[in-house]
Order: sequence, then structure tokens, then C-alpha cells
Amino acid sequence: VETFLVNSIAMANDSAIVQSIRKAEAVFFPGGDQNDYIANYKGTALGAAIDYLANTKHAPIGGTSAGMAIQGYIYYDGITNVTSSQVLQNPYASATGIHYNDFLHNPFLANTICDTHFNSKGGTTANGITGRQGRLMSFLSRMITDSSLTDVKAIACDEKTAVCIDENGVAMVVGLNKAYFLRQWCDIPETCVAGMSLS
Repeated sequence: VETFLVNSIAMANDSAIVQSIRKAEAVFFPGGDQNDYIANYKGTALGAAIDYLANTKHAPIGGTSAGMAIQGYIYYDGITNVTSSQVLQNPYASATGIHYNDFLHNPFLANTICDTHFNSKGGTTANGITGRQGRLMSFLSRMITDSSLTDVKAIACDEKTAVCIDENGVAMVVGLNKAYFLRQWCDIPETCVAGMSLS
């Protein structure tokens, strides 16, 4: 087992580090700030190596907290750090923080966004929505409205809980708490407009 602290674009393009990652049998991203991963890895040789592991070598790739938040084809960069209350009142409070198909490309996670600390962070809204539930619904609505995506999905985990997806796309939930799987069954959001409440 090797641990790498890759905290710059220069390091993410270092050939020795990249070759070590390409040889890996599995990769795990710890928590922290998902924007650090995005800022330092996106568009680098390391980013390409991670895609190689996921799509060619089919090595397991995992992460906790920020390390999970970066796993989907669609991801929230966390810079604005919005709460459910904020984005339910204005789904565009998250500004340009939602990104599409430009970082990791894990099999089985197309049209999918991942979120963490689902019931423990973000407080409770006036209408009883707890944690990041409302926030994630706003992200899904933005995925439909802004990018005309269909069949959008989300995976969210409580703390001390993991979703493990096998080579056939079958998920298993392990740990102490719950995981949530959301999928679009309706047509489009009724109202997903800047400055107006989401419905």
C-alpha cells in the first residue's frame, strides 16, 4: 500500500507518481475538500490515469466524504457550500458549482451525482427537510434544467456508511447508517429558476 499526497498540478503531472497510480490495484480518496481534488487533478496526467484505472483496467476506485463527492460524472465542487434552505429558495445559489462529465468517468455513474454526510450536515429547513436532502434535489433539478439530462440519478450516504458497486453495476450498502438512491421518474421540475423557490 502506498499513500500519495498530491496537492498540486505539478505533482499530478509527475511521471513517477502517475506510473505508480497506473499500476495500482485499487485507489481510495480520503475526505477533505473536493475542490482540492478537482483543482489539482482535473485535466492532468493523474486524472487520465484514474480514468484508465476505472475504464480500462477496471480497478476499484473509492472515497469517503470529498472522495465520494467526486465519483459521479456530475459533481458539486463545494466552493459555495450551500445548504438545503438556500437552494430550495433559489436553486441557483450553488452558482456554477455543478460540473458535467469533465473529471472522473466511473462506469455505472453516468448522469449521476454523489453526496455525503446526507442527514448530518445542513440543518433542518422550515418544512422539515433535514441535512442535504433539499440540496441534492436542487442539484438533480439543475442537471435536468441546465443540461437537458434525462434519467438523472444520485447516490447519497450518511456517515459511517458506504455504497460498493461491483463490476456488474450491482450496489451493496455496508456500514452503520443509510444510503439513498434517487432517480428521475418525473418529466422536469415545475420551477427551477434563479431567485425563485424550487418546486
